[in-house]
Amino acid sequence: MADDLQFYRALPYKRVLSRVSDESGDYWVCRFPEIPGLFAEGDTRPAAVHNAFEAFDDTISVLLEIGHEVPMPRRVS
Repeated sequence: MADDLQFYRALPYKRVLSRVSDESGDYWVCRFPEIPGLFAEGDTRPAAVHNAFEAFDDTISVLLEIGHEVPMPRRVS
């Protein structure tokens, strides 16, 4: 398995983008369902996606640094 962030950035991880309206207001959430707990929020769709990719980089970097296995994307046929 690769120990390079660039390797994981190039893989086809699924992203799910959802609009949320709750007591705190309206915002967007972008998550990577194949990586438990990895999500980010933003006031707009592009902001949520941008924040999610920053969170992706941070999460993968930490997993690699501490020697934990990085979940691989599911294959879509």
